[in-house]
Amino acid sequence: MLSLLRESSATTIVTPLQQLLLTINPSTRNSDFILHIAKFLIPLNTDQEIAHGCLKLLVAVCSKPGTLSPVSILLTQKSAVAEELMQSLIERLETDEPESATGASEEHNAIRQKILTLLISL
Repeated sequence: MLSLLRESSATTIVTPLQQLLLTINPSTRNSDFILHIAKFLIPLNTDQEIAHGCLKLLVAVCSKPGTLSPVSILLTQKSAVAEELMQSLIERLETDEPESATGASEEHNAIRQKILTLLISL
């Protein structure tokens, strides 16, 4: 898809998502877009859909070649935030959901799988 857009004579600029998320944030002058996404996972009361979306984004970015090292550096350079993030991920793994709502249980299991995938890739 990207190659077709590049070959066409369109004046559209196409940049992969992982490259955009690793660029410098103009408001903070740091490369912190990934960190802001990860901070949505720290409070345990975050909506399950938001947490699942954040995890999907992080896993997708980490799975691309050449992005794992910059992402792991961004997530671990500030020790206080890294500690909070790891604690939150562990608590999300250990939290038991009630079995009454099957849809919620399936979503919670999907979140657990994404967390494990993210932790393995880091």
